[in-house]
Amino acid sequence: MAKSLTWIYLRHLLVMLACIGVIAVSGYQLYTRSGIMPRQAYTQGIAAASKSTTGPASSVSDDSRFGYLLLMAVAVLTLIVTEIRLYRRILYGVRHDIKSLGRLFRDVRNGKVRVDYPMILTEFSDIFRYLRDSGTRMMEKQKHFRKMGLLDHLSQINNRRHFEERLAELFALAKTNGPSSVLIIDLDHFKSVNDRHGHDAGDALIVSFSAALKNVVRKTDFVARLGGDEFCIIYSYTKLEQAKMLIERLRRELPREIPLTRDVVHPLRWTGGLSVISDTDVKFDDVLWRADQALLEAKQAGRNLSRVYDPSIGLLKKNTNLAG
Repeated sequence: MAKSLTWIYLRHLLVMLACIGVIAVSGYQLYTRSGIMPRQAYTQGIAAASKSTTGPASSVSDDSRFGYLLLMAVAVLTLIVTEIRLYRRILYGVRHDIKSLGRLFRDVRNGKVRVDYPMILTEFSDIFRYLRDSGTRMMEKQKHFRKMGLLDHLSQINNRRHFEERLAELFALAKTNGPSSVLIIDLDHFKSVNDRHGHDAGDALIVSFSAALKNVVRKTDFVARLGGDEFCIIYSYTKLEQAKMLIERLRRELPREIPLTRDVVHPLRWTGGLSVISDTDVKFDDVLWRADQALLEAKQAGRNLSRVYDPSIGLLKKNTNLAG
């Protein structure tokens, strides 16, 4: 729990005043018992001492002096220890809170701000809260701008840049988390849509197909538009056999027709090429090359179907059409 420097100073000030008070009282008592007193009191003291046959009074006086000296020594020692503790406590608190603020700046730079940071001094806590809130707002703006840079402006799904970043990430994690499969999709006869109905109809096809893909794929899958009428789905941490079943599901659940304008309804047909990240891959886009080869084979085979490129076997042509 953070504490105020004012409260720490007040506590130590009370201890210091108490020590100074003890030193003052003890000094006064020693002064009055040191033999420096009025002549009359001194004469009376001598007379009283002459009547005494033993010396207990002197002994008591010596004991009291020793007690006051000891009390003064303890007070002085306490005063010194209090000053040292005050210095060390403030120094520790300042260093600790500066380190916490440094962690905050580092986390803001890395884009990950924690909920709370341990603070000792409330004076730094106020600064920290301001910097944390400002850093959080700045991060949200950065994420917003970054997201805008990673989204395709037309389809509002991930663009090629974001796709390559994600594929590179999955390629690096393939050996520990398992391989991921990649499906490249081409819309069949997209150019004819633009030629016959205009570019507005082509844009409507892109937008509607993108929305349909997002509704069908799993939450863990990554959908991107690579450009033009070319799309891609990354089946994260999914082996090839399971990815084949997901393509069949995609064929079943995607709409058969897509309305482009008020008077035009387009029959949806698409061709796909599928492959999987392999242990022998040197670069992250090796799987993309294989998927593209499978896509070309599917186009040559008549379109509206999918082919699979298994890196352990080669391009599969039998029982892999997965046609619509």
